[in-house]
Amino acid sequence: MQRIQVSHVLKPRGLRGEIKCSLFPQAAGEPKTVYIDDKAFNVLKYLEHGNFSFLTIEGVGSIEDAERLRGKSIKIDRSSLNLADDEILTSDLIGYQVFDESGGKLGIVKGVENFGSSDVIDCGDFSFPYEDQFVIETDTKKRTLVVRVF
Repeated sequence: MQRIQVSHVLKPRGLRGEIKCSLFPQAAGEPKTVYIDDKAFNVLKYLEHGNFSFLTIEGVGSIEDAERLRGKSIKIDRSSLNLADDEILTSDLIGYQVFDESGGKLGIVKGVENFGSSDVIDCGDFSFPYEDQFVIETDTKKRTLVVRVF
């Protein structure tokens, strides 16, 4: 099964091992199992509050246990996502070719970052937010993006 990163551990919350995470994407729903360092953890409790997710996971019962997970990536099985037919993951955009409105090739997507307000597409020499005002078309069959150049 393919696993994808959906979050990362920010810090412990409370004394009983609950962990504070970056907000899980909506498509992840309420996960039953998460993977941290390729180790499976059953999710006992999942809560979203504001821009954060909070997890209570089996085997992590103290603040010390949770502290050992700080900064680590949280992954889930891709097959557990609830994606609509017209939805893709921004991580799927890596390798897409990027064109301007007139069809000129601008580059290839090398990575996707999120700094809080939106996903940012990194093409090496340039980057742009993955938002409607910049991205005109995402073609999943051709694996291309058409962007508006300002």
